[in-house]
Amino acid sequence: MISILTVLLCLSFFSQEYTDEENEVIHGVKIGGLQIKYPTLKDIFSHQEPIKNDKAMAIIQGKEPIENIKKDTLSSLSVASNTHNFIFPENIKDLRDSIGNFLKKGNLSLVSNVEGQIYYPAPAEDFVKKLHDKLSQRSCRILHYGDSKIEGDRITAYLRNGLQILYGGTGPGYFPIKTPYGQRSIVIQTSGNWYRYALFNAEQRKNKDLLPDNQYGLYANVCRFTPARGGDNSLKTASFTISPSHSYYNSLSQYNELSLHYGNCTTPTIITIYENNVEIKKDTLQADGKYHRYKLTFSETPKKLKIQFSGTKSPDFYGVTVGSSQGVQADNIPTRGDSGFHFTRLQNSFDAMSQELKPDIIIFQFGGNLIPYLSKNKVASSVKRIITNMQWVQKRNPNALFLLIGPSDMLRRSTKTSYDVIPSLVEEMKSQALENGFAFWSMYEAMGGKNSMRIWYENKMGAGDLVHFSDKGTERISELLFQNLVEDLLSVQPVEMYKK
Repeated sequence: MISILTVLLCLSFFSQEYTDEENEVIHGVKIGGLQIKYPTLKDIFSHQEPIKNDKAMAIIQGKEPIENIKKDTLSSLSVASNTHNFIFPENIKDLRDSIGNFLKKGNLSLVSNVEGQIYYPAPAEDFVKKLHDKLSQRSCRILHYGDSKIEGDRITAYLRNGLQILYGGTGPGYFPIKTPYGQRSIVIQTSGNWYRYALFNAEQRKNKDLLPDNQYGLYANVCRFTPARGGDNSLKTASFTISPSHSYYNSLSQYNELSLHYGNCTTPTIITIYENNVEIKKDTLQADGKYHRYKLTFSETPKKLKIQFSGTKSPDFYGVTVGSSQGVQADNIPTRGDSGFHFTRLQNSFDAMSQELKPDIIIFQFGGNLIPYLSKNKVASSVKRIITNMQWVQKRNPNALFLLIGPSDMLRRSTKTSYDVIPSLVEEMKSQALENGFAFWSMYEAMGGKNSMRIWYENKMGAGDLVHFSDKGTERISELLFQNLVEDLLSVQPVEMYKK
């Protein structure tokens, strides 16, 4: 062991500093065109000075979410403690009472264009009023597209729960039949062979295992019980079973509607529904190849619901939505590794689902996957690609309001400091979003700016990759977003709305 450690130490004498094309300092050894990362002797024995970020620490501790916060706002909204459980009080009455107490002081003016707050296109008041009007409708559907930071209903669940408390509604919204990640918002089990196809999937692109026609629907995701290519013509049977989740928020465990979204059904497919192991319905899916929504309603939440399919060729199942007929419905739609560039490749099943579901608010949360490879001279064009994709979606959903959420702070592994390109990326995203009539929220600013992820990580709110949040950190960043949003909604809406 001593000999091995000695050899490893000697190798550090050959390690030098190099600057890559992104101007990031890399320590390692170059052998021809090959560069091997390796610590220098200085890296091993030098003491790394701690990074200070008082703003980030204050945000983590809940003392002051942003530098220029509107006084007496968030503290008045907290529910009987300093634990910042504003979004998750013991009951709905506590939340509404806290808002009522806040409004007794009088509505404050809406503040936009302040670091850490939500930026709105001018006139800001009009945009926020439209947001409130959308949320106050009999039914309001929110689509939350994003990268891996929202996988497993992260951030969306927090936002959904708070808005459902304020505006009504229950249920977890969308989920794919075959889930590629952990799912706490609903309990789902599958039987039979299920295949999942995603428009943005690096492994499937590499293996050319994609749908031949890019018909991925509104959720950019398809599940099938027979493969899209090949397979035989024998009869296949597959099913999925759902039960309400009681490990997350209470509103998620209540629902009275389930919709199965499918298309490309060209051969007879039998659907059989079982509630608590008792068959309650048997039917045939429409085999005309078009998009359809198969809807089930219940008088109360089924404890166990099994949906079984039989056929020789599977339709494309674009997903399942579970919720209520009234109030807020929010769909969590993650695409790991994506930068928001894939939407323009989608085909007419996206249009058909948009016309059926009529989303009211659409959130894009992208940018983080660009950062490690992004040079400053490519910032504007990269953001333009995101905006172009948002405009493509807007064209198919002209009545929807759009919010772009920028990336969080991210650290280089080599130096544990922020990527230099992040401020330029955030500023460009804000500028282009507002120019095109979209609202913008900077996660980077909200968590404290430069090197804030270091502080979040040291306080167990950042993940070990120095890019993602821990569960605790996810809750805190979600809270900041929701608090900003509610502050703005309360500035344009009288308290009577929340006394219902």
